[in-house]
Amino acid sequence: MVLGPNDEALLRTLMQNEHNTCLRFASASFNIKEVSRVCTHQLVRLAHCGLLQRSQRYCNDDGMGFYVPAELEDDKYSSFFERSMELYKEAIQEGIPEEMARYLLPGAVMSEINMTANFQTWKHFLGIRLAKKVQLETRQVAAEVCRQLYKIAPIVFEKDEHLRVEMATYGEL
Repeated sequence: MVLGPNDEALLRTLMQNEHNTCLRFASASFNIKEVSRVCTHQLVRLAHCGLLQRSQRYCNDDGMGFYVPAELEDDKYSSFFERSMELYKEAIQEGIPEEMARYLLPGAVMSEINMTANFQTWKHFLGIRLAKKVQLETRQVAAEVCRQLYKIAPIVFEKDEHLRVEMATYGEL
């Protein structure tokens, strides 16, 4: 969609005056892949958005991997992840239902999630998930969401503090 000169001026005025309620009428959806369940647990805590996470019960996850942060890249930890996967597969082979066997999987197991939110919610999300205290994996997801939102709606996202932090931390958009 292309904004006309009057539309662009109005939108700039609304953003300068922080009239964010009008942002409820624009939305964006993202398919976020190859992130840990730990990360998706942070994402699902966002209110006012639509979420659909990959099922560990109904999806064949024979090749599922793990997101292992640098702090846990050690043989003693990697053996834990490997063993948990072995136990998960053994449990299923022994007839334990998938919904019970998944209790054996650690939070580092990879997942996928679809998120839909309006721009007002995305602005809130970026404000809280780009903070330095947020774990790196979740911050990286937020950074990519920020980059994509800026591409489709630069007037809406250009003046925000979290965007300036994003550009300083991860490079120009």
